[in-house]
Amino acid sequence: MSSDPELPEVAHHEAGHAVMAVCLGYQVSLATIVAEGNSAGRVEYLRQEAEREDFEAGDQTAVIRDVLMALSGLAGDYLHIQRFSLSAEPWKGHWNDKRDALEALKRLGLTEGSAALESVYKSLQLASAYMLSRPERQAAVHAVADALVERSSLSGEDVESLCLGAPTIGTADTLILREIFRSAAE
Repeated sequence: MSSDPELPEVAHHEAGHAVMAVCLGYQVSLATIVAEGNSAGRVEYLRQEAEREDFEAGDQTAVIRDVLMALSGLAGDYLHIQRFSLSAEPWKGHWNDKRDALEALKRLGLTEGSAALESVYKSLQLASAYMLSRPERQAAVHAVADALVERSSLSGEDVESLCLGAPTIGTADTLILREIFRSAAE
C-alpha cells in the first residue's frame, strides 16, 4: 500500500465509476488507481452492443446512462469528502469526466454554452450523486475505494463482489432520469 495522500481521493473517484457501472448492469473488467499517461486511474467496463449502438444513434436513455457513468466519479469524490469531513474540492480528475458528459449531452441536441446544456448537466450531476448516496451503493463505493487503496487494482469479479447488495439502476430509475432531463432541458 502506497502512502500517497491523493490515493484515497483517486480511489473514491474510480470507485464511483466502478459502482455505477455495476449498478447499471455493465460488466466491469478492471478498476485501478495505477497512473497511466494523463490518468491517475481508470475503470474498464463493457456495455451491451445494442446500448453502444443506441448511444451512437443519440438515444436519450443510452446517452443519459453514459453521462451518469462520467459523472459518477465526481459523485465518488463527494462521498470521499463527506466520509472524511473534508473541506476540500473534488479531486481534479473530474474535469475530464465533465468534458465527456457535456460531449455526450450534445448528442441530444443541446448546444455548447446553452442554459439548457448547463441545466441538464447540473441536474444529472445531482442525480448521479443521489443514486450513489443510497446507503447500499455508498457502502459499495467505500468498500471498492478501500480495496483500491490497499491493492491498487481490482478485477471485475472483485468489484462485483464488493458491490453485492447495491441495488441496480432499473427501469423506474431510468424513467425518473428521463423526466429530470426533460424538465431541465425546458
